[in-house]
This record gives sequence, C-alpha cells and structure tokens, in this order.
Amino acid sequence: MFALLSGHDIIPLFTNAFAKKLKYHRLTNIGVQLKPHYECPGRPSKEELPQRYTYHLQGTLALDEEAVALQRNQAGRFILATNLLDDELWPNEIILQEYKNQQSYERGFRFLKDPLFFAYRMFVKLPQRVAALAMIMGLCLLVYSIGQRQLRSSLSEAIETIPNQR
Repeated sequence: MFALLSGHDIIPLFTNAFAKKLKYHRLTNIGVQLKPHYECPGRPSKEELPQRYTYHLQGTLALDEEAVALQRNQAGRFILATNLLDDELWPNEIILQEYKNQQSYERGFRFLKDPLFFAYRMFVKLPQRVAALAMIMGLCLLVYSIGQRQLRSSLSEAIETIPNQR
C-alpha cells in the first residue's frame, strides 16, 4: 500500500536524513518547489494539463557556529612564545602560520640525519670549524631555497607545472 505525500510532507523525511550527516552545518530556509512536466516539449497550451509533477527541495546551508566552537575547543592548543610584541604587525594567526611553516625550512636540513650524508664521518675538533660547517650548510640551504622560490614563481607566472619525478 502506497500513500501519496504532498511536498510539505516530504520535507521532514529528506531533511532529517540529510541533516544527520552534517557535522558543522545546518539547513535553513527549507522549501519545496513544485515543477510540472508536460507530454510535449516546448511551451504548453493553456488547456494542457501536466502529465506529472516533481518536487524540488531547496534550502540554504549555514555554518553551525556552536558545533564549530565546540570542535575548536576540543582541538589542540598551541603555546607560542615570541618576542614580537606588536599585535598589529604580528597577530596570533600570523605567528601560528609562521610556526607551522617551519616544517618547510626544516625539510631542507633533513639530509643531515641521512646515513648516506658524509658529514657524520667528519671529525671536527674546534668549535670554530663546527660553526664554519654550519654556516656553509646554511648558505647552501639559502641558495637552494632561493632557486626553488625562483622556479616556483616562474612556473606560476607561466601557469606550468613540473611532472612528478617518481
């Protein structure tokens, strides 16, 4: 046995099922648009009755601020100490972003941990030589980073990419 549902009866059925899947959003301004379908294509005459109707659900997806705030409270916290005290020049968001960008710089020094790197075999006695070796490595990384930046900016200007080297 089948029951005919009107457009307003359909709204709770579909929106409840869909809304359960949403974590950080909610549906607002939910409505139903009734669309008639005619047998022949083109503009129907005034006397022609629709062959069938379809219902189109419409709504607005809005951010659920309470769910987002709850998730933000449960997320990890960062404690960053800095001597950059100008809040206008260095807001918390920028300091956090700079902290997170450190991994791109540290990636350049990962070769020091590589067992294939020959520097671990070197025996450097004097602190001046250790400092000189660190300075040379830093300069090499600087030149490498400048070259990488130049390549990336040239590629973005030309709207090109480099194929994966794997």
